[in-house]
Amino acid sequence: MYELDTLTTFFERGSGKLTARQNTITVGDASVGGVVLKYHWLDHWRTEPELPVRKFAIPGDPVGFIEIDNGTCTDFVLYNSYRRRE
Repeated sequence: MYELDTLTTFFERGSGKLTARQNTITVGDASVGGVVLKYHWLDHWRTEPELPVRKFAIPGDPVGFIEIDNGTCTDFVLYNSYRRRE
């Protein structure tokens, strides 16, 4: 066992509260102006409410992370659109 001296977070940029389930990521209390989530990018990502979602390039990672331009919206759901939400 070991202990890390740094805090881990699922946010590369910005902050908030995050809950992940299969094909769905729920974000609450997100910082305004945009966030980058440390989850791999897929072309099928969509949000409710509808927000701009794009790939965020990470050096050495061919897949990249998820960037969301949430503006002033602090609560949203990210989901894979290839699958109907439950």
